[in-house]
This record gives sequence, C-alpha cells and structure tokens, in this order.
Amino acid sequence: MSQRTNELKPMGIGDILDYSIEVFKSNFKIFALLTLILYLPWVFVESLITSSVLGNTLQIYENIFKATIEGNYSGFGEVASNPYNSLILSLLSNLMSFLSMGYGLTIKLVYNACIMKIVYDYVVNKQKEVFSFENIKNKIKKGFSFMPRMMGNAFLFNLIFYGTYYISSFIAIFIIIIGLLVSGFFIETIPTNVMIALGIIFSIVLILAALFCTAFFWVKLIFGANAVVSENASVFDSIKRSWQLSKGYFWHIALTCLLGFLLFFVSGNMLTAASMFVSVVNNALFVLLFTVTSIFNAFLYPFIIIFITLTFINIKIRKEGLDLEVKIRSMIQKQFEANNSVGGEKFND
Repeated sequence: MSQRTNELKPMGIGDILDYSIEVFKSNFKIFALLTLILYLPWVFVESLITSSVLGNTLQIYENIFKATIEGNYSGFGEVASNPYNSLILSLLSNLMSFLSMGYGLTIKLVYNACIMKIVYDYVVNKQKEVFSFENIKNKIKKGFSFMPRMMGNAFLFNLIFYGTYYISSFIAIFIIIIGLLVSGFFIETIPTNVMIALGIIFSIVLILAALFCTAFFWVKLIFGANAVVSENASVFDSIKRSWQLSKGYFWHIALTCLLGFLLFFVSGNMLTAASMFVSVVNNALFVLLFTVTSIFNAFLYPFIIIFITLTFINIKIRKEGLDLEVKIRSMIQKQFEANNSVGGEKFND
C-alpha cells in the first residue's frame, strides 16, 4: 500500500460525487479484477438467461399485438403452441429470482465488503491498494471473514425493509378499499367527477405514504454493512449503528443516495432499455446486446458502493469528528516517527 496525504473534511453532495469518481478511477484496476472474480461470472449467466426469457416474452407479446392488429385471431393458437410459453418463462423467471437471492446473500456480500474496505482504507487511512493478485487474494480472504455478519445484517435489513413494504402497502390498499366503500354513501350528494378526482388523489397520497415508510427504513439501515466492515460491528450492533448515524441526517443521506442511484441506474439502464428495441428485429442479437450491457454495468457497480461508503464516512465526519480523529492520529504517528529518528541518531553517535 502507498500512503496518501489528502485531508478529510465535511463534504456536500457534489463533493461526494467528485470524490467517488476519484476513488473509482484511482482504484479501477483492483475493482475490475474483483469484478472479474466475484461478480462477472454471475452477471454473465444471469444476463444470458434473463435476456433469453425477456426476449421470448417480448416476442410473444409482439405476436399477440400483430395478430390483434391484423385481425388474425388464429395467430393466438400459434402463440399458445410456442415452446417458450408463459409457464416455462414463469418457471425460469422464478428460478432466476431464487438464484439471484442466493448469490446476493453470499458471494455478492463478499464483493461488497472488499469494495467497502478498499474505499475506507483509501479515504480514511490514506492507503492506496497495490494492484497484484496476491493483494486481491488477501482482500477476498478478508471479505469472506466478514460474510457471516454481512449475511446477518442483510437478513435483518431485508426483513425490516420488505416487511415495511408489504405491511404499508397492505394498509394503503385496505384504506383505499374502505374509502371506496364509504364513498358509495355520498355518491348521490357529490358529483361523480369530483368523487373520482378525490379518490385518485386519496389513493396517490396513500401510495406515496407507503413508499415513504419503506424508504425511511432503507435510509435508516443503509450503513449497517459499512459498520460491519469498517468498525467490526456485530449483526445487531450494525443495525443500531446505522440507525444512530442516520439520526438528524435523514434527508442528507436520502438525497445523496438518490443522486448516486440515479447516476448509476439511469446510465446503465439506458443501455439496457436501448437493447430491448433490438428484440423486435432479432432475438439473438438482443440476447447478445443485453449481455454486453449487463457486463458493462457490472464494471460500473463498484461506483454505487463507493458512493454509499463515502456518504457513511461523511456522516461520521459531520457527526463524530472523524476528520479531527484522523488528524490527531496522524500527528501522533509523525511525532512517534520523529522521536524514533532522533533516538536512532543519538544511538549511532
């Protein structure tokens, strides 16, 4: 590792974006090698199967649309006899979801831990990783040591996140249904168009409220994995730590992460969306382009982890004075080295 001299300081959203780009560029080779080993094999297999399923699904709907436009309703029989019928596609889709969940709760957590550790060492400890296979091997080995606690954190995160999502969605739908039933009593006194407008507004407000509840817990728990990697926190302590750090900084974290995800997903999904139009021309070409864009997105993936890790560091600077702690530690280290140097000279004399 080589030492860096950049000083820590509180960062705005733009500063975090600029620093994320710097960290990504400075460590690109080591991120790329980690991606090749831990992420790309999965992305390649997933993209091939997903694009095949998606391509054939789009083809089925295209055939149905053409048959409807042309009035050739006998074409529906050809669609139904397609070997890639809806049942097979559904089974493949569910299989991919199961495999994706398995990978996301195992090897991908190791991959994330490696990226977080590199970023934290680069930014806080001023250490730039040396690009070598031996160093990568050590990083992956260290990443696996975090995996049990990362899995526990991921399990609790998903339990709370998806639990909130389904419960809040159920409550919103239940209230909407009750509202529709109650509105029946006023249908003769209130104009129909007013009732429809009020119903739409009421439904939108409830849906947005449910989404906000889900987003709230996502923001409050987003730093759990970073606490495991950077602070060696236990599973339950990582959840508590993330909740504590986000207190008073909810909107800052939410807006910062929203920007990071928009940059990552918009840039990647634009290419993916563009490749979908090719399915109309040639399904095999669509599979190829979809796979290529997925591989390209895989090499961009570390950027979003970098962005979240820098947000984590920034909150620690703003809330706990991490920058002052690092400066004091650096001063003590320099004084210690100076004393050793003077002591060595006296000994030689």
